[in-house]
Amino acid sequence: MLRPQISRVLSQCSMSLHRSRIASSEYSIRRDRLATSVSKTVGNMVLPTNKTIEVLGKLASKETVLFLETSDWDGSDIASLRNSFASVHGIRTHIDQLRFIKSKAEIESMRDVCGMGAQFRRGADMLSYPPVVAAGDRANTIHYLDANQTIDNGDCVLVDAGCELDGYVSDITRSFPISGHWTDHQRTLYEALRYVHEQLLTYANDVEKLAEQLCPHHVSHYLGMDVHDCATISRDIDLPEGVVFTIEPGFRIEDDVATTSNGIEVLTDGVPRLADELEYLMDP
Repeated sequence: MLRPQISRVLSQCSMSLHRSRIASSEYSIRRDRLATSVSKTVGNMVLPTNKTIEVLGKLASKETVLFLETSDWDGSDIASLRNSFASVHGIRTHIDQLRFIKSKAEIESMRDVCGMGAQFRRGADMLSYPPVVAAGDRANTIHYLDANQTIDNGDCVLVDAGCELDGYVSDITRSFPISGHWTDHQRTLYEALRYVHEQLLTYANDVEKLAEQLCPHHVSHYLGMDVHDCATISRDIDLPEGVVFTIEPGFRIEDDVATTSNGIEVLTDGVPRLADELEYLMDP
């Protein structure tokens, strides 16, 4: 169903242009033109999702072009309206291109939200996604959300959580022994994965195949205004300055990083990664 997406697309377009911002007058001109175009079409209306198709039907004409968040509208309500418009276009790829490279102001916003998540400070607008808290074998379930089982004293616990601040999100994961002390096997596994993680921070391409065996849902994703941001942007490209993404192999450890002119900045470096540091934090 595309109704919620149709309603969101105008606000997403405006937000993307606004947050890509401010860096050039060209973006401001584009944003003003977009606002003018939207105003002439639907005024200041906020469309309820159950009325979207009805309103679009009234707006349809051979002189009107319709832009949607997605181009995958086959079998949806919008399919019946396609021939009523001059043309119908998906703009998700264009939105992702706008959001892909962050301005200096956006990088500062990412530092703020990642720093807040790293220091467990209050003041975020909301959680960026339902947190994953999983102990023992349940940590092997990707995006485990049940959280209804007993945590035993010998378990290792995985916490995958993030927060949202001013429209930008963090995504952080750490694993630690609930008892406060690693068993020999837990420490060995954790240190092996931390080694992979540290190598990925510096030489991601060199250990990609190894890491993919440990983490079948990729070892990274883009980050920004959404947790899995810019889904239409390939991960098999050279990254320019100003791109934010995660590093998250296996068991697992997850950090948020940003590309700079001379390497990467680990935005969540304030969260302890060393096994001894995690034991120290757990020591009452």
